[in-house]
Amino acid sequence: LFHYQAGRIQWELGETDEAIKKMKTAVELEPKLLDAQMVIGQVALEQGDLKTAEDSLNRVLSSQSQNWPALMAMA
Repeated sequence: LFHYQAGRIQWELGETDEAIKKMKTAVELEPKLLDAQMVIGQVALEQGDLKTAEDSLNRVLSSQSQNWPALMAMA
């Protein structure tokens, strides 16, 4: 959870590369941490990395098919 929270702070500070690294570490340590997958998807969308965004958001949707933020991001 530490890596997730540190990544959120870095994302809010505009440090997107570091935020992604922290979120990926969080997911490696806790694969079911869907909030981290959402942030990876959102940051990837902001950076124009559509492949990474789609992969991350699909991971969220595979566990929570009615996750509205993920569905909206995929639209």
